[in-house]
Order: sequence, then C-alpha cells, then structure tokens
Amino acid sequence: MARYFYLLTAFDRRTDADKFIFWMQKKPFTLTSGSGFSCHVQSWVSKGNLTWVSCEPQGVSLGTRTTADWLVRDAGQLDEVAGLLYRSLFDAGDFCCALAGWEAADLFLPPPESGYADLRLDPVKWASPGWDGLVLSDAHWRTAGKPEAFLPFCDGYLWQPYRTLSGSGW
Repeated sequence: MARYFYLLTAFDRRTDADKFIFWMQKKPFTLTSGSGFSCHVQSWVSKGNLTWVSCEPQGVSLGTRTTADWLVRDAGQLDEVAGLLYRSLFDAGDFCCALAGWEAADLFLPPPESGYADLRLDPVKWASPGWDGLVLSDAHWRTAGKPEAFLPFCDGYLWQPYRTLSGSGW
C-alpha cells in the first residue's frame, strides 16, 4: 500500500484555490543538498463547498517509485520538504486551513468509509492531539474556541507547530 506525504490546503473560494494551484504547479523547490523537486497538484470540492488542494512533492511519497527516484533519504530531508511546503503558504492567499504530513486528508474524514468528497472542517477536533502542523485562519481558530495549542504562523494565521521527525527543526 502506498503512503503519500503532501500539503493539504482548504479554500472557501475557488478563485483563491485556482491561484494557489497555478502557483504551486510552477514553483520549483530546492533542498539544501541541491536536489530540487516540484509538486503534483490535485484539487476537488467537498460537500461543504470547500476546495481542497493537495500538493505532493515528487520523490517523497512511498508508492510505486523505485528507490532511485526518491528525493528524500532521511527524516531531516523530510523535515526540510515540510518546511518548504509550509513556507509556500505565506504566498497562498486566503485559505481556511492547511496541514502537511503523511495521509493528511485522513484527519479530515468523518467515518472510515468516507471519501475525499466528504472531507470537512471540524473545529471541535482541532484542540485534540494529532494536529501537529495544522495551520488555521484566524477566523477558523476563533470558531474552534481559540485553542491555546495554536501559536502565530503568519499574518492572519495560527498553527500547532509541526513536530520535526529529525529533531533538528527548520
């Protein structure tokens, strides 16, 4: 079974999502090792009329790729990829929330038999453990009851800081 590491971002307005999609499809990323990657970008609209955008860095996910195709070889490099994905949100425009990680969408699915069209925002869950790296707009943070676990991320957004895999930070 494949496992996918990606940045998942939700948008209230399709126009904001389309701008982010266009930007992420064109954006080159470079690791400190000199290796570069781009993102495979997909989007869909959930029943709640949110546009969800998934940005999967090529060469990171555990799928059908051979080890020769892998960009990331250790936890430190994966942390660096996550850092670059989170930094891309600084230019994302208006979004509701974002989360980078392995199978990030699973945290937004209600029951196990749900599909991506059923993804939803559930502010009640955001104060519970397991949301490391979740970025929320200020409005959604207030809707969630202003959970104390969230810290400033960038103008208009808060997050539960991403826990690095390597312990080295970014």
